[in-house]
Amino acid sequence: MLLIVTIWVRPERQTDVYIRRLIGCTNCWTKKGLLKTLSSTLRVYTARISYSGNDRLNITRKANDPVGMAFAPSWDLLRSFLRLRREGKLTDSAWLQYRAHYTNEMQTSYENHRAIWCRVLDRKTVTFVCFCTNAAQCHRTILAELFRTLGAGVIGERDVESRKSITGLLEVP
Repeated sequence: MLLIVTIWVRPERQTDVYIRRLIGCTNCWTKKGLLKTLSSTLRVYTARISYSGNDRLNITRKANDPVGMAFAPSWDLLRSFLRLRREGKLTDSAWLQYRAHYTNEMQTSYENHRAIWCRVLDRKTVTFVCFCTNAAQCHRTILAELFRTLGAGVIGERDVESRKSITGLLEVP
């Protein structure tokens, strides 16, 4: 039996401490909020699609991997985001709406693909990759922050050219 002290972060930003018996995956996310364990060792990086390391996980809609597809935004959400960006209308407000919609999609993804989430959470490192040139306005950054809430350490955006990580780049409002 494994007992872990967890912190439940509810949407209302209230925090309660629970002791839970967790079986299998040590990280969980439920409809009511994020459950953060204190035992995760996953290190999360983000990068452009050209990154080719062994920890690479393509989280684009064009990924042929069901693991990566669990983290890709829906076509509807992606199309509206790309249209706004192409037309130069991606305002701060539009970005915040995108973040909220993508976060909701990821909560649904967790409910429908829990085993995939647990498989990623149980890794030592993962680098989420996609096509966006601006990491600050990209779903890979939102996803990294969601994994931070689940207990992972977010290291930063990888500099694909030099194969180094750039720390502090993922400070997202």
